[in-house]
Amino acid sequence: GALTGVAVIHHPLAYQTLFNLWRQFEGALGGAQRAADYNVYWGAGGLVDSVIDVTHNVVVPFAADHIGGTWGFLNTDATAGAGSFDARPTVLTLTDFGCVAPLNTFGTVGAPVSGVIACTATTPYQLSQTAVPGTVAEFSGTPADAQTHAPSAGLGFAMYMPGNVFMFELPPGGTVPAQGTVWSLRTYIGAIQGGNGDPGNEGPYQFTPQPRTMSAVGASFSVDYSVTNAFVATADSNLNRVHPVPDPYYVTDQFEQSTENKVIKFVNLPTDAIIRIYSLSGVLVRVLEHHSSGSSEELWDVRNRNGQIVGSGVYFFHIEAGGARRVGRMTVVNFAQ
Repeated sequence: GALTGVAVIHHPLAYQTLFNLWRQFEGALGGAQRAADYNVYWGAGGLVDSVIDVTHNVVVPFAADHIGGTWGFLNTDATAGAGSFDARPTVLTLTDFGCVAPLNTFGTVGAPVSGVIACTATTPYQLSQTAVPGTVAEFSGTPADAQTHAPSAGLGFAMYMPGNVFMFELPPGGTVPAQGTVWSLRTYIGAIQGGNGDPGNEGPYQFTPQPRTMSAVGASFSVDYSVTNAFVATADSNLNRVHPVPDPYYVTDQFEQSTENKVIKFVNLPTDAIIRIYSLSGVLVRVLEHHSSGSSEELWDVRNRNGQIVGSGVYFFHIEAGGARRVGRMTVVNFAQ
């Protein structure tokens, strides 16, 4: 890409423009990387009014004392304190971000950022909302090249965007963007192969996408959906799951609140069903009608059509639902009353 009024955009990438040591730095910033389009709105005198994540429709917050899901400028005057990796307090390089929190103390066993761009400064470097051009130097090869690379012909400044650092070198005599200027940036989640960088010509660019992380601070989701409910005729196979609980019924069960209130449940019923209960001799004992879309259970109080508690024995139940039918049997054990 290119920007009007900018001579060089320096964006170091491990394996592409730098050797693999830089991947420690990229790994530390990986949690803040997001797939998004950004707009940077310039105000007067190098002040940026706002940075907008257009993709997620959120404002990217400015932070002076740390980097993360934020943005900020790193100017040469902010690196005057000794202790940076490049040991050049009057020259700004992107290794100076190693002295910005939390990278100044960031480290894990085996792959610490401090092993690549160590910082010994007692006070972390601060970021600014205003770009102030100063002496800068790009570097290639290894991060150590930042310690000796000659200063650039034009002045410049560095900028942090979520998960990425950039150096902008202005042409000799150039100035910061005019008020009303808008810079745009597109970042990705994935891997890029190819290109002609410091490791040499690796052929055409190839992009391998990866699942997008949700790392946009303040973003929200809105989901629209529609549901169509349909009642279909009950088939015989649908009634195979209907059965009484408990079976056998032995005097009482966990559903009952007292000895006078007996309960057997028929479960897994369709919305509409008729349950007929017969004695072993074929006498109709009870008819239960089930009509409920909110419950698939129907209760039998273990009484006959005259309100009397039925005696012990084997009973048959007949389930009718639409055109579907099913016959089953159950056992009841009761004390005589």
